Amino acid sequence: TSFDEYPDYNETVLIEGNSIQGVNSGIYQSFEKSYIGGDMDREWSILNNTIKECLGNGINLYQEYDSSERGECNYSLTIDGNAILGNGDEGIDLSHWASYTAASAINHTITRNNISNNADGIDLAVSGSTADIAHNVVIRGNVLEGNAPGGVQLSMSAHMDTEGSYDLNFDMGNPSAFGYNTIVADGDNPSSSSLYLHVHPSSSMVTADLNAVGNWWGTQDAGLIEDRVYHGPDSSGFFTANLSSPLADEILFDVSQADNKITLTAAPLTGFVPYAGDLTIAVTVDGVAANNVAVASDYGSLSFDNDFSGEVEICVTNPGGQSGCDTLSVVGFEFEASSSGTEILLTAGEGSAFAESALIEVTVDGVVEDDVTVAEDSMSLTFPKAGYSGDVTICVTIPDGQTGCTTLSVPSSSGGGGGGCGIIPVTGPPTAKHLIEQYLLMLLPVLFFFRRRSRGHVATPTGFAAA
Repeated sequence: TSFDEYPDYNETVLIEGNSIQGVNSGIYQSFEKSYIGGDMDREWSILNNTIKECLGNGINLYQEYDSSERGECNYSLTIDGNAILGNGDEGIDLSHWASYTAASAINHTITRNNISNNADGIDLAVSGSTADIAHNVVIRGNVLEGNAPGGVQLSMSAHMDTEGSYDLNFDMGNPSAFGYNTIVADGDNPSSSSLYLHVHPSSSMVTADLNAVGNWWGTQDAGLIEDRVYHGPDSSGFFTANLSSPLADEILFDVSQADNKITLTAAPLTGFVPYAGDLTIAVTVDGVAANNVAVASDYGSLSFDNDFSGEVEICVTNPGGQSGCDTLSVVGFEFEASSSGTEILLTAGEGSAFAESALIEVTVDGVVEDDVTVAEDSMSLTFPKAGYSGDVTICVTIPDGQTGCTTLSVPSSSGGGGGGCGIIPVTGPPTAKHLIEQYLLMLLPVLFFFRRRSRGHVATPTGFAAA
């Protein structure tokens, strides 16, 4: 794309879900704007593509902006979820030249890609003259591995001549947004530059913050990691990156269970990476894949369905190969039972909850109870007490397969019939009122007999007849 003079230019590009193989360059654009006036706003998204075995670069984007009237040149690029594999040159090559610009922003977000077995991994270069540029780079959650013997996993270079300013915020550190990077050194040349950070002050025109905290390098040896990064300690003219807190090979996490889910919470500065291109996180319980795995938005925890019981071993393997295991004693579905009035009430225990009535099964002594009502908050349910007495076993099975059982002693129904004479049941110690009522009930047949005789009637064995 090339044009000159005057017009403002807005561009939005989405390249998503493609498979590109064996061509010269997988995705290529050269964008040039020159001469007079015009502001630019460009937004590119390259998402979830497979780009492999190209002769040149997997992704190659070049931008040049030159304006005698100092227009704005704003550019945002997101490269996320791609598998960029086995290409003959760089996996990702991004290059910018800016001259005579007003205050402008360049944003590069490169996240959750598998960038492996290319000639080089990622190459970012920005240079300019008489320009004011704020450059924000986020590189997180990527797997960078096997990018040619002696090749570089990631290169960042910046240079500014004469007037202007360049402010670089380079963040490939803490995993709070997209997880951490896996940066695997070349096994045949372990001291080659995994990171090449050629960013120099150029007097006071260039400022930079280089954050590479907490990535997984395959080692925690600070000396070995330092050998793999070319930056300030290797040349006094370069800025120095923060390489602290490299991660161990083992993923450490705590395990808990609640609301029919098992939750894993990662140790500080680590995290779970749901995917990197074609690589995905693996979560197993006793060697069987967990169901409905969901990684939290902060990448600090994940959860999955609690379909298990007893002592289990839970293992996690991130896309870059880091793994860890822990054990958990899974508590079955718990509830309490009570009877009151005409109903039996079940109340879910801590960390449990009932599903809607159509999705659960309630049995009493092995017989399914169909007339079940679940409360709106899912924390209790009721069913009729009629028909049950004595000690009964109540079991509940919820949709994820968990079953819990308890026993309940249901009082038997008692009392007089619907009419005639009988003994009034007494609960607890008899009171004076109860004794008087019982005595009067006992006298009623005698009083009835004498009243009949006074009227000239005699009772026969089969009933009553006239005298």
